[in-house]
Amino acid sequence: MHTYPLWVITLFTLLMFAHPLSASVHNFSHGTAVFVTRTPNEIVVAADSRSVKLDGSPDSDPVCKIRRFSNAYVVVNGMSQDSSTGYDVLSLLKEAGEQKGLLADKIATFERLVKSPLEKALTRLKRDEPLVFQRNVIEIGPLGVNFFGVEQGVLVFYHRRFVVSPSPNNDVSVYIERLGCPGVDCPDGVAYILVGADEFKKRFEREKLNFMQGDLVKAARQFVQMHIDAQVVDVGPPIDILRIKKNGTQWIERKPECEDK
Repeated sequence: MHTYPLWVITLFTLLMFAHPLSASVHNFSHGTAVFVTRTPNEIVVAADSRSVKLDGSPDSDPVCKIRRFSNAYVVVNGMSQDSSTGYDVLSLLKEAGEQKGLLADKIATFERLVKSPLEKALTRLKRDEPLVFQRNVIEIGPLGVNFFGVEQGVLVFYHRRFVVSPSPNNDVSVYIERLGCPGVDCPDGVAYILVGADEFKKRFEREKLNFMQGDLVKAARQFVQMHIDAQVVDVGPPIDILRIKKNGTQWIERKPECEDK
């Protein structure tokens, strides 16, 4: 297997960007499948369409997990909403995306907007539902956000991972891990993220040793379909697939509900 001198992140997700009409209060999900890859020639993203409530039952409405962010796109994993504290990732991303500046400037704005509300929501969760907090926040992670698109003729991919910091009291604080491509984080200009159950991530990388040299759309579909075929309760069809090249964006597959407004 080729070893890439780049950053590769595997995330075990709670929720990949729940629809705002989701019936789940905290919008937690386990096992959602998302594939994101960036090369110098294209960005390919695939995601399933299911979210799961806190009690483990799937929400009835399909979820649009690949969404617009200003002139780019975004996929989120983690705690997306908490009605008790008013925390809502969708609203914060919308506000940040409306600001002036480059994509990196808007991402920085989002970081400033989300940090305090996220900490308040996590503090409340830790206090009221400690088992859920331990399982979903400490063991998996509170929030990850992937931004991707074309800016000034360059395919760009930014990853932001929010991590819980040790705290001497009951309040929760987070710090942000930042990675970007192109840049020093991926000198070859190649990066990918697999979000899903560990067993499927390992199986995919074992069975598809050279997927980065092949058809990335096919690879993206296969990774998500692998979860669906196994009837993972947290992952469900249909699959949305987006391909971005320097000369344009193409939806390979997309639910009607997810058409850009």
